[in-house]
Amino acid sequence: MKLSKLLKEKVSSFIMTIDKIPFVYDDVLFKEAIDLMNLNKLGIVCIVDKNKKLKGVFTDGDIRRKIIKIQKPFSALFADDVLLHTNLKPITINKSKNILNEIKLINKNKIWDLPIISNSGKLLGLLHMNDILKKILDTNFD
Repeated sequence: MKLSKLLKEKVSSFIMTIDKIPFVYDDVLFKEAIDLMNLNKLGIVCIVDKNKKLKGVFTDGDIRRKIIKIQKPFSALFADDVLLHTNLKPITINKSKNILNEIKLINKNKIWDLPIISNSGKLLGLLHMNDILKKILDTNFD
C-alpha cells in the first residue's frame, strides 16, 4: 500500500473505540478522572452524560493549567466536580472524515487526541496520534 493511499482512508480505520478509551460520567470528581487517565495511560478523559453524549474533555494539560491557576490544596482540588475543570467545547470529528485532514487539524491545534462523535453528539471513540503513527509505521509500503 502506498502512503498516499493510507492517508486517504477515513478516520474510522484509525478509531480507538469507546470501549478502549477513558471516559467518565459528568458527575464524577476531579480525582476519579485523573485516576482513570493514569490507568489508561492516555492524556485525556472524555466526559459524557448518561446517554454517552460528549460533554467535554479533561486533559493532562488542563490539570497542569489548573494547578498553576488555582491556588488551593490538592485535596480540595481533587474533591471538585470534574465538570468545573472540563473543556466544554472540545474539537471533535466525525468518523467519516479523511485521516490526512484530521492529522493536519491535530498538528494545527497541537493536540494528541480528538474525540469522535456521532451526528447526535454521542461519543464513539478517540483518534489518538500515537495510533495513527503506529499504523503508518506498521504498513508495508510497496
